[in-house]
Amino acid sequence: MKKFYITTLGCKVNSYESQAIKEILFSHCYEEGLPPDLIIINTCAVTKMAEHKSRQKVSSLHKMYPNAIIVSLGCSSQLHENDFLNIEGVNIVLGNNNHKDILKAIDEYLKTNKQVCLVDKDVRHRKYQNLKITSFDEKVRAFVKIGDGCNNFCSYCIIPLNRGNLRSRDKDEIICEIKNLIKNNYQEIVITGIDIGSYGKEFTNYNFNDLLEDILKIDGLKRLKISSIEASQIDDRFINILRNSKVLMPHLHIPLQSGSDTVLKRMNRKYTCAEFYTKIKKIKEELPDVALACDVIVGFPSESEEEFNETYNFIQKCGFSFLHVFPYSIREGTVASKLPNQVNSNIKKERVKKLIELGNKLTEEYKEKNIGKTLHVLIENYDEKTKLYHGLTENYLDYYLPSEKNIINKIIEITYKK
Repeated sequence: MKKFYITTLGCKVNSYESQAIKEILFSHCYEEGLPPDLIIINTCAVTKMAEHKSRQKVSSLHKMYPNAIIVSLGCSSQLHENDFLNIEGVNIVLGNNNHKDILKAIDEYLKTNKQVCLVDKDVRHRKYQNLKITSFDEKVRAFVKIGDGCNNFCSYCIIPLNRGNLRSRDKDEIICEIKNLIKNNYQEIVITGIDIGSYGKEFTNYNFNDLLEDILKIDGLKRLKISSIEASQIDDRFINILRNSKVLMPHLHIPLQSGSDTVLKRMNRKYTCAEFYTKIKKIKEELPDVALACDVIVGFPSESEEEFNETYNFIQKCGFSFLHVFPYSIREGTVASKLPNQVNSNIKKERVKKLIELGNKLTEEYKEKNIGKTLHVLIENYDEKTKLYHGLTENYLDYYLPSEKNIINKIIEITYKK
């Protein structure tokens, strides 16, 4: 039996697709193990650094295992297939809509001993590539992909150029996959995609809220989490679903990107700060215990000190529980890459540091708010350093607790303390 090794860079969509590839290989007499006969690198293109790490990973794995067949696939391979074909040791390059071609590509390479490149470049007219999984590397939590692509075209974002048009997965396929994962003892399901709140826009009379309600009807589902959703996609019906469900986790990851209207306009984000705050205020009024996380980009072209301060103050005003801060990274081919007045890297670092400090302060305040509350921890692992079991509460606070017996993959009721 041939052995393979797969490594994944980037988001949970990539992780889902890597798991689907694993299961394709398992079904064709491959097994995971070292030294590998086959190496797969699932690349990322969200930033320049991510692309650099992707290329580095390819080169380092070739040096470690020079006799292995090397497959490069995913986002960076989609955008720069020739760069990867020119890296020593790369035998196969697959694009973002070609994961299911992996066995065909391996067979072709073995027959011809020539490099194989299968990259679908017609990104705006793709059909959904229906990959499937029955398990996930994380032992207690599984990610389920409900769609691909994006039609928003934010000026800084490369995703529409490598993931293509919005495509929603068939609801019956999603439901079936979640049922199988529950049978395989996964305690938490996280629904993920590129723009999941736009799910169903191609369908007639079936949208994201409909899908949520159908998923929540599945017997045995204990925890359901949404990976990320835009504020504009959160409506009264969604809030009611979240309020009335004990299964849907009270944790929302809502991208902000900037708290300055002038920067949002340059980013081609489709809301104002006032509109965003109105939605956050309503969510907090209706769901006072909800954890709110957000993404923010620092150092977007022409971002002035005044605009940065607007963002800083707006984040404080919103009172997020968690903050994810990213320095702006030029993505060739995007509108923002051509904008004047790119911000100096040292200024970016200084602003990133300030927002990370603010994020840490907001998280501590949220933790304080939860002290003494009854929460439920999904135990993920045993920490050898602390000799305690570790997991996450329903609002995604880390928690450690002792136990004489193995409680991994159990949901434990606790009184929260820091």
